[in-house]
Amino acid sequence: MFEDKSDPVYTLVERAYVRLQAGDILVMCMEQGDPAPIQHMVESLIVAGPQNLVAIREIIAELNTRKSQLHNDFHEILDDLDNSLMKMGVSKSIVEQINPLDIEPERFMQLLLRGGLEHDVEHMECLRFLENSQEMIESVLKNISLLDDLEIYLNDWLWGLIYQTTRDELSHAIINTPKSRYPH
Repeated sequence: MFEDKSDPVYTLVERAYVRLQAGDILVMCMEQGDPAPIQHMVESLIVAGPQNLVAIREIIAELNTRKSQLHNDFHEILDDLDNSLMKMGVSKSIVEQINPLDIEPERFMQLLLRGGLEHDVEHMECLRFLENSQEMIESVLKNISLLDDLEIYLNDWLWGLIYQTTRDELSHAIINTPKSRYPH
């Protein structure tokens, strides 16, 4: 009998396609700030049945990749802010006191004065760096939160499919055992 050696290749291609599609949809979710696009994709996979366990796992893997990228972006924003402020002449000890997540502009300006910056032009440029960084941080944290919520949603469906698959396989095994009192 002819054995199709390309099955694993098709499976690999299908998995790559699901990840690519999931990545595009996750970007759409983050741009819109709405989980609905990925939820529609997942729900259509769920309706198709438990054979889509691998697809759900691929979506979760892609989601985790995106979350990891966002965490890296978050740290890069913080590093860029610190480096920019130090290039402007703010001392490292002052930069270390600045938490861009919750510092008010007035407090920031006080720190700049204490750090040796005396010109208003330098203050305004540093404040602009801070405000830009705060906006980017807010956006990244919002997307991380969205992906955290989606991860919970996906894991709930994944465990539901695992339960259903296990239950179906167990029921099938019990019914089809030779000692079973249940007819085939």
